[in-house]
Amino acid sequence: MAKANSSSSFSRKQEAIIADFLGVPSRDCNFSQKDPMSIEDLVVHFVERYDLDRPKPEQILVESWDTIFGSFSERCYPVKLTDSGTLVISVTNSTLRTEIIFKKNEFLQRIQQLQYCDGINDLVIRA
Repeated sequence: MAKANSSSSFSRKQEAIIADFLGVPSRDCNFSQKDPMSIEDLVVHFVERYDLDRPKPEQILVESWDTIFGSFSERCYPVKLTDSGTLVISVTNSTLRTEIIFKKNEFLQRIQQLQYCDGINDLVIRA
């Protein structure tokens, strides 16, 4: 295994770009210039910065699953919500899967009417 080199193979500008991309402080970050912050203030700042107090579409979907899918809700479940707005659901029963595919637009319309879920633009049904 190659030994880690103490000098970086990246320029300072490249390191700053990488640090920014990863969301970590750059090497040149001088923490001593800032006044100390209480943990409570830090948490409040973090929640505001990343908009964590707003309900996420995934949370809204789980809470509204029975309303969206009605009698099908106990036999299908969400798998993931992609960044492009596609909700992937799993349905193991092939007959039920066919029924859900047939009513796909109806379910998608119900989903899009939910608060924070208007960006969901497709529904993929998997086994």
